[in-house]
Amino acid sequence: MEKIDLYDKNRKPLGKTAIKYMPLAEGEYQIIVHVCLFNDKNEMLIQQRALDKIDFPGMWDISSGGGVMAGEEAYQAAERELFEELGLSVSLEDERPYLTIHYPNGFDDYYLISCDKNINEFIIPQDEVLAITWKSKTEILQMIAEGNFINYNEGFIELLFSMKKNRGSYPRK
Repeated sequence: MEKIDLYDKNRKPLGKTAIKYMPLAEGEYQIIVHVCLFNDKNEMLIQQRALDKIDFPGMWDISSGGGVMAGEEAYQAAERELFEELGLSVSLEDERPYLTIHYPNGFDDYYLISCDKNINEFIIPQDEVLAITWKSKTEILQMIAEGNFINYNEGFIELLFSMKKNRGSYPRK
């Protein structure tokens, strides 16, 4: 039984845990992490989720993601999810998420990473991920329109591609 740490609306730890996937009480929030891998061809690595996943089974999704477990920091969860889902070891200890999205029961942290590995260099466990491939923004938006990809807002996908090399709302010096 996996547990998650709980936070208040300002992301301050509440000092208590909950069982993963259980409904949260009013004023309780969790942290989810996502990692988007981008190559030099302006493509994002996407994954097809395993068929036994609770959320979005068999759907295509961004590179990697999952919940922050009790006792973990967000960057540690992002590192763990990358390894579990793609066999990729990276250090994110000195990284902050590129952006955080607030949703009704928590915070979605997004890390954006450059990566030029060939598909066959990844190690994908079949219990986590069915398949992976590199796709352009246009191709991902088409997959969303066709119902094969998790129904992210079109503008959000565009934002991820736009921010992959520029942290913030405008280029800083």
